[in-house]
Amino acid sequence: MTTVTKAIIEDINMQSCCECINGSKPFHDIIVVIDGSDSFNNKVCIDGKTDGGEAFHATQKMIDQVLLPGLRQNIGDDRATFTIVQFSGIKQLEHCYEPGSGGVTVDDLLHYKIEIEPCSLEAAQRTIFYDGGLDGNGQLFLCLQDLNIKGNFVEGKFEEVKETNLTRKRSMIIISDEEWDINSLKSAFGGKVGDRSHIARVNRENYEVYPIIVRPNEYYDLEDEFIKNELASRPENYKKVFTGRFDTEMKEALKELIADFH
Repeated sequence: MTTVTKAIIEDINMQSCCECINGSKPFHDIIVVIDGSDSFNNKVCIDGKTDGGEAFHATQKMIDQVLLPGLRQNIGDDRATFTIVQFSGIKQLEHCYEPGSGGVTVDDLLHYKIEIEPCSLEAAQRTIFYDGGLDGNGQLFLCLQDLNIKGNFVEGKFEEVKETNLTRKRSMIIISDEEWDINSLKSAFGGKVGDRSHIARVNRENYEVYPIIVRPNEYYDLEDEFIKNELASRPENYKKVFTGRFDTEMKEALKELIADFH
């Protein structure tokens, strides 16, 4: 007769629990939306130097050095797609932009561009070359509206790159300052003019949203309530980074959100 001890039963139960948890792990579609406007690209502190680099280039290095390795460690290469989109914008051409045009406006000028098309975490790694900033104004909501049109990324590019039987979870990391423009944007979701609260709500419905806001001023958090309560999926998803402590605070912000991915 075989004696089954309490410890063995507990071990079997624990293994079953772990197998259940492992079986329910999602497939992650992760998109990083990075600000390429001139207002974002301030000098930032790196390694104790107050003018150690420019925000746009330094942010992309952080993505390679902190975000991608951390995501690969947590979820591996076979359960995720990764995309980078750079937004900026041309204020004078906002009114004539047709939603879903891929960021391209008249004379092939760009409101935003896809820097890295959806691919694996391993394929997304860059160590030498980074695109330059578009250096326009902050048309974040024009970009977000396009990223939420069905058949573009949502129910489109993500699924085309990788088919899976796992439940898909879409997440968006927005790295930006708090200066955005939306005045006469055509709406893709009903109504004549795009509304930032409406676009933010649709974005939250389609993605788990993590805003990382980079500011030069530590004494006045512009758009703080909107970012926390409307742009972010949850208040705790909102991370603050100041240019005077850019390298340490950006690294900490990325590590905090990496912990959410399993």
